[in-house]
Order: sequence, then C-alpha cells, then structure tokens
Amino acid sequence: MELCEVCRVNTATIHLTQIQNGETLTRHICEDCAEEEGIPFGHGRHNDDEDDFGSPVENVDEPIICPRCGTTEDQLAAFGEVGCSKCFETFREFLDERSSYHSAFRRYDGKKYRHSGSRSFQSELDTLRRELGTAIAEQRFETAAVLRDRILELESREEDSWN
Repeated sequence: MELCEVCRVNTATIHLTQIQNGETLTRHICEDCAEEEGIPFGHGRHNDDEDDFGSPVENVDEPIICPRCGTTEDQLAAFGEVGCSKCFETFREFLDERSSYHSAFRRYDGKKYRHSGSRSFQSELDTLRRELGTAIAEQRFETAAVLRDRILELESREEDSWN
C-alpha cells in the first residue's frame, strides 16, 4: 500500500492522473488531503446521473428499434413476439439472454389430436428431448446420439399409428 504524497501518514486511496503541457503528472493522496485540497472524490457514493465531478450526465441509451418493421425492444419484452425476420438479427442479444438453451432442441409440429395414453407418450418425448439438450451441453455425444435415435423412433411410431 502506498502512503499519501501530501501527509505521508494515511494510505493513498485516490490516484489522480493529470496531463499538463504534454507531461503526465500522477498523484496518490488520501481522502482527508483530497478534501482539504478541494478535490471531489465522491465520498464512496456513486450516482449514475452525475459524473465524478458532480456534473449531470446525459443518458445515452437509445432504444433499439427494428429497421424493417419498427418493433421496439419494449414491445418485444411486453408481448414476446417479433414483428419480422429482421427482428431476430436486430434483437439477437436480447433474445439470447431470454431464451432457454433447451428450447433450441424442441420442434413444434402444431397441435396434435390426443388419444388415450398420448399424455404419457408426450411426456416421455419431452423428457427425452430435455435429456438430449443436457447431453449435448455436456458434450456427451454418444449418449446424445442414442437419445436422438430413441426420439426419432418414438415419433415415427406415433406417425405410423395415425396411418
């Protein structure tokens, strides 16, 4: 730990770098000496609306808007629907933060007619799909291949039962 350059008693907790006439001047001082010299240092408080010297800071966060359809990030958050294919590119980061890893492994084929026993069948498929996602995430590819084959077998068996 470095001692204050002014009083040489307290630990220097404020480190100032100043450039004057092309020369860099660095000072290491304690809070007491900084206060005596009138150097603002925030006293441990941080206000997002002010800079380090107490001047107001303008909020520069611009709303993200799809250039094709005009959908805003707020609308996407509120309704959960994109307006066009360009939205996926525009809101990629937003969507990635909010989407489930496993949702990429689910396939939607529309509503299916449920007959007796289909609930356990669908439940088994859902379980296998979750296990597949986990196996891929953990890079257990042999297990993933077995699970994929089992899912395909069950899906083809269900399709055959409808024909």
